[in-house]
Amino acid sequence: SVYRSFDIISPWTVGRMVDAASTDYFEKHYIEPDMTECNSLGIDYLPVVFPGFSSHNLKPEKPFNEIPRLGGSFLWKQLHNVIRS
Repeated sequence: SVYRSFDIISPWTVGRMVDAASTDYFEKHYIEPDMTECNSLGIDYLPVVFPGFSSHNLKPEKPFNEIPRLGGSFLWKQLHNVIRS
């Protein structure tokens, strides 16, 4: 019920998606229901998108390019899905 008192919700999604398939899954199972709920309550929804991720620069033992950017297509896929929703 606390969330229902907010003016806007912006869920932190960095790292929740790792490729096109998980981006589509996230849209169907999280973004669409969240937006439906927010719309019914008059709450704005501000999605978070990210270009990819690598913690290699902070922790060299971590793999380089952990969530690949794929030449920008990973970011564009997220944007496409959010706009479509």
